[in-house]
Amino acid sequence: PRFMEYFKNYIKESGYKYLAGEDLTIADIAAYQQISYFKKGVADYVPKVCLDPFMEVNEWMERVISHPKIASYKASKAK
Repeated sequence: PRFMEYFKNYIKESGYKYLAGEDLTIADIAAYQQISYFKKGVADYVPKVCLDPFMEVNEWMERVISHPKIASYKASKAK
């Protein structure tokens, strides 16, 4: 993904837990949906491991997906 270096730097330099501060916002959810697409391995010419070099992005993604409200939502959909 073309702009991951920018995104990585934003996450690293902001010092925030999430994109807009210390609380999860719609910005995190929207960005997560777009970025997680690249980890699925379905985009043409984009390998599943394309985000592996971006530790900060992967850590942020893990924070989003493990947020209690997101985890609860995903668990309810798994039933």
